[in-house]
Amino acid sequence: MQVQIKTSHHGLSGLDREELDRAVEQLDRLTENYEMRHLHVDVARVGRTNEVRVKLVLALARRRLVVDVRGPGVGPAARDGVAVLSRKIELAKDRVHRLHGKRMLRRAKAEAALVDMDALRAAVAASDYGAFRDALREAPEAVEAELGRRLKRHADAEALLGDEFLIADLVEGVIRRAYENYADRAASTPIHEWLFHSIDPIVEEFVVHSIQVRR
Repeated sequence: MQVQIKTSHHGLSGLDREELDRAVEQLDRLTENYEMRHLHVDVARVGRTNEVRVKLVLALARRRLVVDVRGPGVGPAARDGVAVLSRKIELAKDRVHRLHGKRMLRRAKAEAALVDMDALRAAVAASDYGAFRDALREAPEAVEAELGRRLKRHADAEALLGDEFLIADLVEGVIRRAYENYADRAASTPIHEWLFHSIDPIVEEFVVHSIQVRR
């Protein structure tokens, strides 16, 4: 994590620096799965009082989280700020999962069982991607639900989601890969499980491509 510390009208003691180091270490652990991390810490005295203002600005990819707190010293203010920022980080991670609970996943999987297998095979034989997607019926919703669950394990993808690509793009990527590799599917493998096998590789592919484009 890249860290910048700026002070204004307040000198940092050795104890203050230790408190800030602990705060940075905690945020570093909490965001260790993000590739791009930058933390700016602004410490300033509040007027002529003994209070200290600590502002934390954490940039994760294109997401920016800001906390501004006051306390009787750098240590208390930094600890309060990290506590608030930690909650914001968790909320940011959970934001993309709110509509993808267990109930939705169970329902989507049940709907995926209604895939028209005859139409699916005919679409592949005719090299007709549109017909293939139609034959999947509600299966893409199962993929979307499973994506919402699995993205919790892909911090980089969560950071890029909404800016570089959408969940709908990931779903389409999974369906497209399934179409192109249909011949590799074992007849005994349920459709939704077979589709789910492509989710993690597609997510990684989108993340790598997005990072390469930025460079």
